Amino acid sequence: MLTQNFFIQNRQKLREKISPGGLVIITAQSLLQRSADTTYPFRQESNFFYLTGVETPDVVLVMQDREEFLIIPKRSEVETIFGGQINRDEIAKISGIHEVLDFKAGWERYKKMQQGRKSIYTLYPAPAKVSGIDSFYTNPARRGLIKKLKRLTTSAKFQDLRPQLVQLRQVKDPEEVAVLHKAI
Repeated sequence: MLTQNFFIQNRQKLREKISPGGLVIITAQSLLQRSADTTYPFRQESNFFYLTGVETPDVVLVMQDREEFLIIPKRSEVETIFGGQINRDEIAKISGIHEVLDFKAGWERYKKMQQGRKSIYTLYPAPAKVSGIDSFYTNPARRGLIKKLKRLTTSAKFQDLRPQLVQLRQVKDPEEVAVLHKAI
């Protein structure tokens, strides 16, 4: 099992790879509908998991130099009844991110943070379809985040975060190696 410290260190390593003052924002995957009232089994976006350890759908990570927080999704009464409450304390315990904000407060804070930024790092762009030849579609969460960021962001340019994450994830630390051995 990966520890909170593993995720904290991953975020710190990422901060060291981006330009000072850069703002990072990345989303978890969304649930995908399987049939009328069921979803496919959930699998978290790998980069989001690498940075947080959080397995909850639709959570958003926002981080900059020394500040970080998670935004939990809006949930209807029906979603809460059938899916349960989102446990903020558990999310904070797993990720090591102590600020877990509700949807409105989180996005208000993001709006203030992005002002005057030159760069916002995210998984960009967010294609709807990977290839025109096959029928392989991406999870809509990333596309939805990019759409929202374009509405809320004033002057910053979007930078693709994938090169930095690929570089970080290529080297496995002992904790990751132990988990891989256990899985094998």
